Amino acid sequence: MKKIALLLIANLTLLLATADLQIDLDHDGKLDEVSIKKDGKHKRIVYSLSSLNGKTFKSDALESFSSQIQHLRESKNGFKYVETFMRGGVAFQFRYEKRSKKMQLIGMEHHEFGNAGHDGRGESSVNLLTGKYIAQWAYVDYEKDKLITPPQTVRYYKFDKIYLDNFAFMIDKYYALDNGKKDVFILKKRSATIKIFLAKKFPNYKLLEYKNTKINQTKVVVLESKKKGEPYSELDDGFGRKVVLVENDADGFKIIAQNNQILGCSTCGGAGVGDPYRGITVKGKYLSFEELYGGCVKDFQVTTFKYNEKKKRWYLHKLGVESTYCNEEENGEPKMKRSIKTVKSFGVVEFSEFKDGLRWEE
Repeated sequence: MKKIALLLIANLTLLLATADLQIDLDHDGKLDEVSIKKDGKHKRIVYSLSSLNGKTFKSDALESFSSQIQHLRESKNGFKYVETFMRGGVAFQFRYEKRSKKMQLIGMEHHEFGNAGHDGRGESSVNLLTGKYIAQWAYVDYEKDKLITPPQTVRYYKFDKIYLDNFAFMIDKYYALDNGKKDVFILKKRSATIKIFLAKKFPNYKLLEYKNTKINQTKVVVLESKKKGEPYSELDDGFGRKVVLVENDADGFKIIAQNNQILGCSTCGGAGVGDPYRGITVKGKYLSFEELYGGCVKDFQVTTFKYNEKKKRWYLHKLGVESTYCNEEENGEPKMKRSIKTVKSFGVVEFSEFKDGLRWEE
């Protein structure tokens, strides 16, 4: 059934594919043309850009064989050039780069159905923006007469920018990579784990918690100082907290923002609470830090940031406090009071610029 499903998907892909596309490549609201043209024994990808008065560009020569089908397919941010053959195929994704006014190669994909026994079945992909290569290829162990599917291979490479006009050499190199030649591209050294990266970057802190978001693979990290009273603590016996936003990149990880005042220290919750930290909540473009303070009157405090897709940064979105009074009642229940501050109250505040005093300013 799985084999049939894969073949159906492949056939559907061919139905949706074409040798000509009309899409807005340069995001100026006007349609541009992309096509595959014959050039003697070879073929070339040809495209024009309306933002450059219809100027035409073309790729270098692409080999063409009777056993393969070459076609184009629209993608989210541009288009894919696809080569399919009897039991597999490769695809190369291009996206318009505003700076160079060219179509940049940003991704590669390869799949194989393998032989009748599924030997060689698998798939791989390369993200040229992050350098990440992922592959998983099954093989038959003939001594055990068993199909082996190994764990995914993940490596990181360093890629220079490659544009459509000279990308053809990448086709053979990509096949070589999938055939086991690890050094066909320049390998990048990466930190083994986020924990190792953080330990090296912040030796005077220990990791308290981290969570993944779906925004650019960003990790939200909470660190705690190993020294009392630092980096920002209202109490001398409290260990201060640092919140760090970390993204994956070709070199491993990179810090995009950090702040010492979002969270209170380890003992700042007061005698009734002690450690105020309650956790991180991640939901789509929002991330919230939850804390509990107080004794008889307890304040549940939530600090929420929102990701701005246009500016590619996190901004303060909302400050919320829910207070519960142990010595006052309303309708037989402990009295509760809620207060919320929004951008209208505190203005535009980037993640790194957040100050604890914003909570109390009128």
